[in-house]
Amino acid sequence: MSDPYLYKEGSVLRNLLNIRDEMKLELAEAELSRANMMLLYELGFDDFSTQGIKTIHKVLFEDVYD
Repeated sequence: MSDPYLYKEGSVLRNLLNIRDEMKLELAEAELSRANMMLLYELGFDDFSTQGIKTIHKVLFEDVYD
């Protein structure tokens, strides 16, 4: 059974950028999540409750993953 979170061609996670090369996806994820991390920092985000952690995760990766 194939993994619905991966592209059929291999082990790369499905992503909004349609990148199918693992190294390119890692670089794009790092660059975009770093930019979003700076945004959270600049906004002074300091909610580390369960809901806050979910929000951090969403903001960090929303430009790369659905």
